[in-house]
Amino acid sequence: MTRATAILLAALLAAAAIGSGISAARRVGSYHRENPREQFAFKRVGVREFNYAGRPVSLLDEASPSGKKLIVSYGDAKLSLPVVLPLDPRLPGLAPHDDWMGVLRFASATNMDLPELQAKMNAGEVRDRLVIVTRTPEPGADPTTWGEINKHRWTFDFYEFLPEGGFAHQKMAFPNKRARAKAEREGRELAIPQLREKTWEFEAALMVMPKTDGPNPEFRNDGLAAMGWTLPASGFATIGMIAMLVVAASRRPLTPARA
Repeated sequence: MTRATAILLAALLAAAAIGSGISAARRVGSYHRENPREQFAFKRVGVREFNYAGRPVSLLDEASPSGKKLIVSYGDAKLSLPVVLPLDPRLPGLAPHDDWMGVLRFASATNMDLPELQAKMNAGEVRDRLVIVTRTPEPGADPTTWGEINKHRWTFDFYEFLPEGGFAHQKMAFPNKRARAKAEREGRELAIPQLREKTWEFEAALMVMPKTDGPNPEFRNDGLAAMGWTLPASGFATIGMIAMLVVAASRRPLTPARA
């Protein structure tokens, strides 16, 4: 390949990279305009007694023959939650349960940044919701060793306090692409639905996980996925352009030797 040909190809690939990059930026912008991101602001409740929606709420530890339990009362409604991790009774309030359970106030909004939403929630300017989220290790596994390490077997229970009284309950599993792909191949639904990014359940579950063991980003249904073919096209064109410039540099004409 001649030097001139390499330079021409580098120029064409540079144009392709620029064009693909512009198209990718437009796609991302269009995606975010059509799908404004919902923000979630959370605040952990650390006390054992408070009021919500005009009803008293209490969370008390109870020892029973079947093990320790956390008894939640909301007006006339009650929950009995098995304590799955060892407690440190020296800690105040609900702190002994922080590794596996959280009582969370939260609010959501679109077209609002997180600090603004957090401030509005704290000031009572947006309606907040109240939920208990629990993290349960694999049944039968030691919760302090293998059960704590094997995060793909974790399940999460969400108990939302309904303004009219009572609780709404749902169970979800830690994200597992392999299990999801297998279910899709077999044409069946997952026995337990998995946490999905950009949902309040996902964000709430993060608050009862060890900081280093959260799910890896999957980039599904987001701006990166919206780029489609333009992202690899821009990348390959850039790599090709660099390769052609290297070829062109190696084809520099030699300076004639002086007599």
